[in-house]
Amino acid sequence: MGFASGAVSYRRFYITGKCAEASSASWREGFAKNAFGEYGSASSDGVEVGWIVPDHLFDVDFSDASRITFGRYLFAAMRMDRILPPAQIVKSYRRMEEVAALNASGKEFLSKSEKREAKEAADQRADEEARRGAFRRTAGYPLLIDTEKGIVYFGQLGSKSSDKLMILFADTFDTTLVPAHAEETAFRLVQKLDLSRKFDDVIPMRLVDPPMRMMEGDTDSQQEHDRAFLGREMLTWLWFVASQREGALTLANSKEVGFALHQMLELTCVFDLTGKDSIRTDAPSTAPEALAAMRVGKQPTKAGLLLAARGLDASLNLDGATGNVSGLKLPQPEEPLPPRDLLEYRFDAIRETSVLLDEIYAAFLKVRLSDGFRDELREMKNWALGSHDTLESLIRRASA
Repeated sequence: MGFASGAVSYRRFYITGKCAEASSASWREGFAKNAFGEYGSASSDGVEVGWIVPDHLFDVDFSDASRITFGRYLFAAMRMDRILPPAQIVKSYRRMEEVAALNASGKEFLSKSEKREAKEAADQRADEEARRGAFRRTAGYPLLIDTEKGIVYFGQLGSKSSDKLMILFADTFDTTLVPAHAEETAFRLVQKLDLSRKFDDVIPMRLVDPPMRMMEGDTDSQQEHDRAFLGREMLTWLWFVASQREGALTLANSKEVGFALHQMLELTCVFDLTGKDSIRTDAPSTAPEALAAMRVGKQPTKAGLLLAARGLDASLNLDGATGNVSGLKLPQPEEPLPPRDLLEYRFDAIRETSVLLDEIYAAFLKVRLSDGFRDELREMKNWALGSHDTLESLIRRASA
């Protein structure tokens, strides 16, 4: 399930407080106590959740710890069932009840009370069928816990499933999961870099000037109150480094990483004027559409990346603001491994990819929050514009 084979997608979370070792019985006992079917019935939104062993959707046997423990990792899954009837079915049932009432009464129109009765009868029918499981939709989402680092990788990117995970995890282990989005991750990284003061004062960078109508008005409304923009700016900076410095970075501990933007690039206007662009090609950062988008004030919000560092080659899509990773293609072992060893090999590769992305983010933040960033920004502006055209003239030309 999910992390065990194929390409990997995940949303990452930090575990607050101290994290028990993977071998601790508290993990197995917690999973067993709140296994699917034990945690409780469906909530008011018609969703029922609980833990399962990743073998299959109906496996809730946590008695053998070795089934979910792999070295430093725990590998489980959250089952999520949606049991509410679809709105279109409820609407159809109500219409059927209204037609039946009209035919029985011989009237041309129903009174308010008759419509209410038809609605109640339709809702009751839908509820009864829901309780019998007629509308149940079942899914299982893998969960990988790195107990040494206190990090959870959740194999589903949707916000509703993530909300359910955070509630279930808190109820099970009496601790909180914090989403590892761009601002939270940056906050943790700058503390290690001793850059917290500059982090507090950082504001979004602009590679091109805003249109005159914005410059004349109140630009404070354009300032982003959180710092999720740093994730977007990291992708912009990587694009710049790939274009101007051959896509090579020296990270902490003299670690070298090569990278390239690959297959996909999504861009959004930082001024909320010219919308979004999505570019799909092998080298999207060199596409004329991407360069033109950047020159009218757009920056990447999501990008495909190829990464090459010591012992790791990976291909993935990275969402700058959320930190979500999708389509991660993991390296293959040099020789065949037993099933358990192969799983742990893949888990190590997921962790190492995550660590590498954090190291790249830290390298960007070190530049972004340094006193010398003015010079870096000047180079980026010259690269972004590629000419002396202003944003206003480019917009006029595009709309002419």
